Amino acid sequence: LDELAPDGQYQWGNQQRVHFLPAGRQQPWATLHTKKPAALELILTGPKNLVGFGRVTGLAWDRELNGNHPDRDLIKLRFRSEDDLNKGDLRVFLGEHLAGTLQQ
Repeated sequence: LDELAPDGQYQWGNQQRVHFLPAGRQQPWATLHTKKPAALELILTGPKNLVGFGRVTGLAWDRELNGNHPDRDLIKLRFRSEDDLNKGDLRVFLGEHLAGTLQQ
């Protein structure tokens, strides 16, 4: 996250979640759930229909697309090990998602 948005800011005010806001944004783009025993969970918030579920199927250990919100989609990526970070093209995907989110 730091490499993609070096001027971004972490918000550490919650005991279970760490929010990451790219520079100039008021809402988190990424949220890390740090207290889930099964896996580290990364939730990306982006504009509605920015990516389809097929784009994330090769990433992480587990993934989920939540399109229940009228104006945004949430992508949940779960990681159980360091190897899960290397599945698919996570770094490229994060860059694409951030760029699409910042254009909105």
